[in-house]
Amino acid sequence: MQDKKLTISSRPEISAIYFALLQCGYDYYALEKDTGLISKLEFYRTKQNSHQFSFFSNIKQDTCEVYPYWPRAAVLEEATFHLNASDTGFCEFDKFQNRIMTAGNIAPSEKEKDLWDWISQFPAALKAILNSASFQAYFAWEETWIAAQNQRYRSELDNLQRILQKCDDLYYSPVQELYVLLNPIKCAYSSDHYVFKGALYFSLGWFRMESILHEFLHPVVHPYVIRNRDEILQYRGNYPDIDESYLLDGSDAGRLNAAEEHFVRVLTKRAACETLPYDLNRFIQDNLQKR
Repeated sequence: MQDKKLTISSRPEISAIYFALLQCGYDYYALEKDTGLISKLEFYRTKQNSHQFSFFSNIKQDTCEVYPYWPRAAVLEEATFHLNASDTGFCEFDKFQNRIMTAGNIAPSEKEKDLWDWISQFPAALKAILNSASFQAYFAWEETWIAAQNQRYRSELDNLQRILQKCDDLYYSPVQELYVLLNPIKCAYSSDHYVFKGALYFSLGWFRMESILHEFLHPVVHPYVIRNRDEILQYRGNYPDIDESYLLDGSDAGRLNAAEEHFVRVLTKRAACETLPYDLNRFIQDNLQKR
C-alpha cells in the first residue's frame, strides 16, 4: 500500500462530464448536498449553447430504474482513462472496449452497437466542454472546493488509509496506489472504481468512507467469487439487500454479480468496524450456508 497520505483530488475530464450533465437536466446533484453547495452548483447551471451538451444528454437511459445514468456515466468516466494526452482521440481503445464488454455488472443490451457508435463521438464532445469558458470558470471553483474537502476530511482519510492497509495485509490487494476522485455534481449515492496502470481510482459524488471501502473490496472479493462459482450458482435463495438490477438478465454472470455485491456489502460493514474475517474463502462459504 502507498506510503504517501491519501488525499482527495479531481480529474478535469470527469468533472467536464458532470458539468455537461448539469446542463442536461441532471437533478441528482442536489441529493444529500447542503444548501450552500446546491446554490453554488445552480449558479454554474446555464441554458446557453445547449447544442454543445447534446452528446451528454444521451447518457440517461431507461434501463436502470434506481439510477438512470447507469451505466453510461460510468462508461464515460472509464473512457477518460483511455484518451490520448490532448483528449482528442482514444488510446488503446481495444482494452477499454474489452473491459466494458466483459463487465459482469453491465447488461448485454447496454453493450450493443449503438453504445459504441455513441462513444466514438466522446473525444470531440468532451474537448468542446473542456475548452469552454463556462466549464473553465466552474473548474476553477471546483479546485478550491476540493482543497476544502481535504481539510474537512483529513482525520477520516487517515482512518480510511489505516483500514485499507489492514485489508491489504490480510487479503493482499494487487493495487498499491490509490486515488480518491470527488465530484460535487455527481450523485452522492453514486460510486465507481477503475483500475488503470496498476492504480485504483475511486470516483464518488460525496466522501463516504464505506463507499471507498466497498469499491476497494470488489477486486479483492472477485477472485473468491470465481473460486466458489459452483456453490454460488447452486444457491437458489435471494439476497434481500440487493436490487434486482444486479441480476442483469438472470444469467450465471448476473447471479455471480449479485452474489459478489452482497458479499462486498457484508464485508464492508465488517471492515468499517475493523472485524475483518481472516479467511475470505471461508467467509463466502459460511455466508451461503447461513442463508
